Amino acid sequence: MLVSSSIQYVINVVMTVPGLLLVDRVGRRPMLLVGSTFMATWLFANAGIMASYGTDPGPGGVGGIKEASVQVTGPASKAVIACSYLFVASYAPTWGPVSWIYPSELFPNRLRSKAVALATSANWAMNFALGYFVPPAFVNIRWQ
Repeated sequence: MLVSSSIQYVINVVMTVPGLLLVDRVGRRPMLLVGSTFMATWLFANAGIMASYGTDPGPGGVGGIKEASVQVTGPASKAVIACSYLFVASYAPTWGPVSWIYPSELFPNRLRSKAVALATSANWAMNFALGYFVPPAFVNIRWQ
């Protein structure tokens, strides 16, 4: 688990660099559109793999982790990990840097600092909410 997470973090850092270099040449909108298309592709692929090859691990979850509501083994599990890596590789150069750049460009100078502060605090609040509510949601929401 630690190795796969570390690989994902390295992919995120390495793939952010091209996004920072291209954002002014390519433009914000094309990067967001391309990124969302690729990210949706990898999420749909993950959902299809888990729907086709996933099994219900029962009330105990996978390996005692009750939040894991689907168990995937064999080559399908490697495909799920690959799709997760490709999702991060699609997010990092597109939505990753643009989501921090875009709010500062939307507002006039007199509102910019407050608007960016509000956007940043909303980002952190939503990240906290995801971290807080997703594990219980995975316990309570099941496939089919």
